[in-house]
Formats: sequence, C-alpha cells, structure tokens
Amino acid sequence: MNTLAPVCAPNGSAVALGYFDGVHLGHRRVLGAAVEYAAAHGLTPAAFTFSLPGGQSLKGGRILSAGQKHARVAALGITAYMEPPFESFRSLSPEDFVNKILVECFAAKAVFCGDNFTFGAYAAGNVDRLKELCAPLGIAVTIVDMAQYGGQTVSSTRIRAALEEGRIEDANAMLGAGLQQLPTRRARFTKPKFPRY
Repeated sequence: MNTLAPVCAPNGSAVALGYFDGVHLGHRRVLGAAVEYAAAHGLTPAAFTFSLPGGQSLKGGRILSAGQKHARVAALGITAYMEPPFESFRSLSPEDFVNKILVECFAAKAVFCGDNFTFGAYAAGNVDRLKELCAPLGIAVTIVDMAQYGGQTVSSTRIRAALEEGRIEDANAMLGAGLQQLPTRRARFTKPKFPRY
C-alpha cells in the first residue's frame, strides 16, 4: 500500500518500523520480531516503510528496487505492508506519527525497531520518545539489537561500501542467507544526489 490508509488488521497489528533498504540481517531481525510477536498474540504482522523521490535512498544509492524490497519483506511473513512517499508524512510531529500512522492506520498493539530509529518532522522523535508516546496507548515498544558482521554493526551504508569496493562476499553475508545473491563480478554502484530537506 502506497497511501496512508488503514490496513487490514482485525485484531490489531505488530509493526516493524524502518526504511529497510537491502532487507539486511539487521532489518530481518526487526521484521522477524514483529512476525513472531504477531503469531504469538493473534495479530497481523505489519511493516511501515517509505519511498523517497526519484528512487533515492537515505545515504546513497538504493540496494533494492521498491518491488524487490516488498517481495523480501513479504517473504519474511509480513502481510500488511505500507510504503507511502516520504513527502506524505514528513511534516507530522512525533505525536501525530504515533496517532495517525501507528494507531489509525495499523491499530498497532506492538511496534519493533532498531535503536537508531527516528520519526516525526526533522527526526524529532527517537526510541525513548516512541516509548513515552506509545505507553499510554497500550502499545508495546521493542528495540531490537543490531546485527553484527566482522565485529561491526550491519548497515545499508556498509553494504553499499562493500559493493563499491567489489567485496561481494561481504555484501552478501550482510544481506543474509536466503536472499537473492548479488553478482560475483565487481558491482557498478553509483550514488545519486540526495535531495536536501
């Protein structure tokens, strides 16, 4: 779904939050935690992500197309998926983000994210603020530990760097088992200019 509208979650949902470019090992932990919680509590497993103008990503070139990202997220067991344009919610305050997206769109009972998750206009909300806003609404907040590879946190930025440097095995390892493997030749990877907001 590419609009901010209620998803089908009759008993409420467990929502994974993030941009999820690459659907790498760290993302898979967040998404998997939401899927497991939903199964244990009779909820709909859901994910909230977003798209950026012109196929941009947060910190460089996209690792996956929108279709590839959606397919990989769905393969992990997510059934309610929302990917609206960033412009459609970028001006929401942290309070409005929780009320309009988590409550009105997802009927969220639990949310899952990494410890670097930010939300609301100008990234005004962090994980501590998320907990503060969700607690009175009865929404559980779980901060999922970051995945590690080579003694460092797995990130889309590290994967892009590995691709640029031709370290395909490292990129594939961080993307995770079971994902479509990248070409074994040196990847051509260009960084588009990211719009200033």
